[in-house]
Amino acid sequence: MEPTVLMYNLPPASRTQVELLCRELGAAARNVEKPRQGLTLGALVGLLPEVPGGSQVPGQMLVMAYFDRDMLDAFLRGFRVRQIPPIPHKAMLTLTNTAWTGHELYEHISQEMEAVGRH
Repeated sequence: MEPTVLMYNLPPASRTQVELLCRELGAAARNVEKPRQGLTLGALVGLLPEVPGGSQVPGQMLVMAYFDRDMLDAFLRGFRVRQIPPIPHKAMLTLTNTAWTGHELYEHISQEMEAVGRH
């Protein structure tokens, strides 16, 4: 499977920077348009059938699929070097979240961030 970054609601300048970074790393960058944000992550990367439903993602988010550790490290390093504005909602595609919609993943990350912030 091709390393892929799903981009949700990034401003144009950030989206362009992420696309350039992905190109350098040999990864695909896919902007998830609002009408497709209700699909599961698995559907967006071609693992699951496309079943309409779900809500739009309320904020910016990145999902990295099929990244090995070295590619993830290079991606995060490139983010800092390019001084791309922070996108706190970031995740890797996993067996667990493959069946989630982007909105479900966004909410899960938000809950984790809130729980960590309380401690």
